[in-house]
Amino acid sequence: MNRPELELVTEATNGSKKVFCELFCNRQKYVYNLLFQLTDYGAQAEGLAQETFIRVYETLHSFRAEASLRTWMCRIAVNAFRLL
Repeated sequence: MNRPELELVTEATNGSKKVFCELFCNRQKYVYNLLFQLTDYGAQAEGLAQETFIRVYETLHSFRAEASLRTWMCRIAVNAFRLL
């Protein structure tokens, strides 16, 4: 059974790199596919995905669980794309 998302976010925010990796691995492909659809270019999508997860790591403490973590990550990804 999967642990609640907010519990995982709290652990990752408290410094658990293992939990952050779990959150990252479960959503990495989805974020990349979204960015690939926006850019239609693999290398650019990879770079934006990397930038997205750096921003997620830096701002995870601000996640308020008003939407799912995946939705929040996708918003960060779209914002990264818009800054191109």
